[in-house]
Amino acid sequence: MSVSRCHTSLAVAVVTAALTATACGGGTDAAKLARTYAAANHAARAGDFDTAIQDFRALGRYRDAPARLAAVRRAAAQTLLTRARQKLSDGHPRAAVALAQTAITSYRDTSTEALTLLGQAQLAQNIHHSQQQVLFRAHPELVHHHAPHYTGQPGDRTPPPPG
Repeated sequence: MSVSRCHTSLAVAVVTAALTATACGGGTDAAKLARTYAAANHAARAGDFDTAIQDFRALGRYRDAPARLAAVRRAAAQTLLTRARQKLSDGHPRAAVALAQTAITSYRDTSTEALTLLGQAQLAQNIHHSQQQVLFRAHPELVHHHAPHYTGQPGDRTPPPPG
């Protein structure tokens, strides 16, 4: 067999293998990246920020994935900060603290806005807690006491449950 025929046969074999892999769902890396990119954009538009972040992170430097990742993180943080402001306004400071903390830690929002809101929510939570303590001291009948339960730990004097 001549060298040119050998190269032709090898080229045909390579193309056939590639077409077979694509037909069987393997696809190329470029096609896989394109599908992941499309899925990430769809997740971001749908508000599924965690999925979008995961997909954009997996894409590395593909196209504008780093910029899109940063934009999705900002959108996720803003969504949480909006909810935190509403919770604080509605008198639920503990929920506001949790939402602001998540925006800061999970979505890397260290903006003045996020840090200020967290501080306000923490202050409101401390005030709320102090007011509860004053109320409970003034009206101990409001405190619901649970009966002690057996822990099985050394030194536990609570009798074990029957049976």
